Amino acid sequence: MPRIVKRDENREPFDEEKLRNGVVRALEKRPVSSEALEAALARIIHRLQTMGEREIQSRTIGEMVMEELRALD
Repeated sequence: MPRIVKRDENREPFDEEKLRNGVVRALEKRPVSSEALEAALARIIHRLQTMGEREIQSRTIGEMVMEELRALD
């Protein structure tokens, strides 16, 4: 998995649990099944793995998450 480059240029390892918690928090009051949530997370993680980048901007991950959230709504 690529390292995440934050807005302040700090780098940190990708944390799948952090991604999951953020998406769950965004969907708290939405009627989304756990299967749909897991599928969305799997698509994001797959995209990150297939990009082949060593580092990726956190903003790029945020855009991927927003695309998935729009699809779930």
